[in-house]
Amino acid sequence: MSALEVHTYDGKLRELAAKVTPRSTKEEKVLAFGRMRSQVAACKHLEPQQKEFAVRALDQIVVDIGAAPNYDQSNDAKVDDVLYAICDRVLKDPSVDIMGLVAEQLADMIGGMCPPGRVTRLLQLWQALDK
Repeated sequence: MSALEVHTYDGKLRELAAKVTPRSTKEEKVLAFGRMRSQVAACKHLEPQQKEFAVRALDQIVVDIGAAPNYDQSNDAKVDDVLYAICDRVLKDPSVDIMGLVAEQLADMIGGMCPPGRVTRLLQLWQALDK
């Protein structure tokens, strides 16, 4: 069996990314991500390492707001824009189940922080929350 190449991005998420890209300032993003960070850190049902990784991923996304590490050229999307759209949904209904799902996806990003991978993961999460 041959290995599946998961690091080739084809730009097929461009249309979806265009639907979820909010217009917001860096300051609005920093505030929203800070609120999300606090909720992730306060989640009682998350494992300590999962919390730590999720918080680290959020912190890195904040550091990279508006910079190349947050820009997925293949889909013309920014990680921080997609995460802001997720924040908008999650912070309106900060249920344990939703925050756990968000934290799990953020924690998983620590293993690979390439922009297309982060955008793909967050777009899938946004799409799941949109249902």
